[in-house]
Amino acid sequence: MNVGLVHRVAILRDSPTGGEDEWGLPLEALETVATNVPALVQDRGSREQPRPSGVEIVDALIFLPWGTNVRADDLIVYGPQPYRVIGNPQDAGGAAHHIEIAGRKVNPGG
Repeated sequence: MNVGLVHRVAILRDSPTGGEDEWGLPLEALETVATNVPALVQDRGSREQPRPSGVEIVDALIFLPWGTNVRADDLIVYGPQPYRVIGNPQDAGGAAHHIEIAGRKVNPGG
């Protein structure tokens, strides 16, 4: 049972397409790893970057069920908003009950 995981998210991962761009770097596309995953997404704080673009960076803590296939640099999409997974998922409390993920949301300012 996933008590408290009241949100639903999708998990996306960069995947090589087999092609290369004009500089010879591998082209990547997003592949869906999972959809409709129970989660709890909590925005933790934000700051405005001192750039002309006015980008706001929001840090988040995301809880997922134990055993969810997620890793560093994946995207967790909650509603229309993607969060980039920062670092490796952590076993919350060492109890193999759920995992905690640091996420970062980047929005264009304006």
